Amino acid sequence: MKFILYLIILVFSHSALSDAPPKSFDKGFTGIFLETDNTKKLASIAHNCKFDIGGAFCFSNTRNNQFVKFISYPGGIKYGFSYIQVIENPQSKYPLLPSKINHFESANGVTIGMSKLQVTSILGKPVSSMINSISYYLKNNAYLLNTYNMPIYSAEYRFENDRLIRFEFGFEYP
Repeated sequence: MKFILYLIILVFSHSALSDAPPKSFDKGFTGIFLETDNTKKLASIAHNCKFDIGGAFCFSNTRNNQFVKFISYPGGIKYGFSYIQVIENPQSKYPLLPSKINHFESANGVTIGMSKLQVTSILGKPVSSMINSISYYLKNNAYLLNTYNMPIYSAEYRFENDRLIRFEFGFEYP
């Protein structure tokens, strides 16, 4: 009897834990979210930058000193993005994001220019930490499987002189 009660408590506690996203998971960017239909925000815009597989949308901020790339994988939702990249000082100019944003910010509040300490205080301890980069990796996480049906999420943050200059996050191509 105690064993059955223990199993029931274990199952319910596991279900409760899977309802919360991991701290290191960033669900999107400036009102555009991973694996969500973003048609209302981008329907009038065609893919405007290259990516090896699938399609991509690239936009500059109003100061033209940052750009964001939203990447779609083949077979996904038309305006649903699986991976997002943000880069400071892009080599190319792209159109402004329709909402005309001054600086890009992830849903968790990560922005270009932050220190490594600021990023880790938001996202928690990384899986990998080097002098100029930190990485997060989630595999077969219950929340990601239940919510997005995606098994692998990764994120990488690159620094120069302890200043964030590039970050990317999202689901790996299955």
